[in-house]
Amino acid sequence: MTAALQTFIESRAIEDIDAMAGATAPCLKAEYVQLEAKRFTGRWTNVQLPQMVLQKGREDIAIVRRLRAAPETWAFIVPLHVSDAARWDGRRVTADELIVCAPGGESYAFDPAGTEFAIVSVGGDHPVAAAASRLLEAGETSCAIRQRARDAESMRRTLISVLECDERVDRTLHVFEQRVGAEKQIAVESRLAGSVRSRRIREAAGGRRQIVGRAEAFFRHHMGESVTISRLSAVVGVSERSLRNAFCDVYTTSPKKYLRLWQLHEVRRALRSASCGGQTVTDVATFHGFFELGRFAGEYKALFGEPPSQTLQRARLESATRPYA
Repeated sequence: MTAALQTFIESRAIEDIDAMAGATAPCLKAEYVQLEAKRFTGRWTNVQLPQMVLQKGREDIAIVRRLRAAPETWAFIVPLHVSDAARWDGRRVTADELIVCAPGGESYAFDPAGTEFAIVSVGGDHPVAAAASRLLEAGETSCAIRQRARDAESMRRTLISVLECDERVDRTLHVFEQRVGAEKQIAVESRLAGSVRSRRIREAAGGRRQIVGRAEAFFRHHMGESVTISRLSAVVGVSERSLRNAFCDVYTTSPKKYLRLWQLHEVRRALRSASCGGQTVTDVATFHGFFELGRFAGEYKALFGEPPSQTLQRARLESATRPYA
């Protein structure tokens, strides 16, 4: 049996929100923002099957996340354990739903603490992808469908059985025989094929997600500027009230608070990057739109548990001790 024919399962505990995004398989691009000022913990599991990738995520604090399917990849997001407070694409999630993302499609979510979900990814030439494409209307890249309760429960049981592994050991890696992996894939395919024949959910949540997406896109290109809510709403083409309602529905927080948290995460990523070079904390903070440095440092420490100077110092130490390739 060659390495190319092996299937594997890997699971690891994660204690950093950026590491959570980095654990996602290449078929998906993820971005996370934590909403609570407390230590992040979670777990991510990857299962590589012959023609399918299964992933499972769990976060132990409240977060918002964006998932984008890679080109030629169809993603099916399945709730395993969600509370009534959970939101996917601006709408409440129930246990019998499934989110379909076409290649390049995005899903926006608010995950309360303890949320657990699975993602099934297949290539564009997979039979399930062809069936799912018929659910989407012209110009759409994602939608939600509602399964029968017994089909949804069967889907969850099947995914959990495949994704099970010894979670007591970090980075546990199990390699399956190709035959076993194929059997597991057939079981998931069977459940998924039934799911994509279910009833599509029709509602107006997509409009709220589009408002959030347009606002974020503008803000990300002007993050060093002082962007007011009035300016943001004018650019997006909605009232300030509509903008606030959209963020509340999609991310369960105000646009001002969410964008502030996103900025703090961007500063942290920049401070931890080797490309930061000779820049100071002040350089990085002001570049990202923080000009009240005392307030910035306090917010940063409250969210991440350390001052920004410590983040930068650790990054430089790790860079200095990292062996050259």
